[in-house]
Amino acid sequence: MAYDVVIVDDDSVTSKVLRFLLEDEGYQTSVLDRGSGVVEQVTNQETDLVILDVNLPDIDGFTLTKLLRSRRYFGPIILLSGRHAITDKVEGFNVGADDYVTKPYEPLELLARVQSVIRRSKRKD
Repeated sequence: MAYDVVIVDDDSVTSKVLRFLLEDEGYQTSVLDRGSGVVEQVTNQETDLVILDVNLPDIDGFTLTKLLRSRRYFGPIILLSGRHAITDKVEGFNVGADDYVTKPYEPLELLARVQSVIRRSKRKD
């Protein structure tokens, strides 16, 4: 079964690397470079995972995570961020993220985290 992953990152290089990494493993991906439109896309289609950059140009990832949760998206969310402070990580978890990965990251580690959060979320179904 192919899982649907929405990638939200304004850095086109990061988005391309993530897309290739995930599609090579059989995931279906959608890529957005802004936060606007994410809530509609995620809540109007089958979405198994959202990978969300914290620093987007129009809305920060923390606020977007809160919006997704308030719109009843219960699937996993992984936040990606260049912010390494423990306060940022804690805020990410407090607003509803399932994981918080700091940049730069190892692609294979991120892939393992993706597989882990999807596996846990599908166990609940």
